Amino acid sequence: MRVRLSPIFNGARYGRLADEMLEKAQQINPDNPRVYVQRASNLYFTPRMWGGDKEKAREVLVVAERKFSAFQPASELHPDWGRSTVQYLRYLMQKE
Repeated sequence: MRVRLSPIFNGARYGRLADEMLEKAQQINPDNPRVYVQRASNLYFTPRMWGGDKEKAREVLVVAERKFSAFQPASELHPDWGRSTVQYLRYLMQKE
């Protein structure tokens, strides 16, 4: 969120930190589809000059969709968000 508040000032610092945290999350649980949703979102909304890549975002979104198709939360207390974000990103990508 800090990046979105001021991309010019916060992008380099917090974007890099967010990438590090996503990498750790993926190492902890590579089957967690939300990691891939966040990666796709970051790639899609980040300008190309700062590392964004809409084609790569599409590829990562396919992985997120595949992970979600096999994902079952461990209990109803475990996280289960992200499916609507996948649908939203897919909608945006299809409009282009």
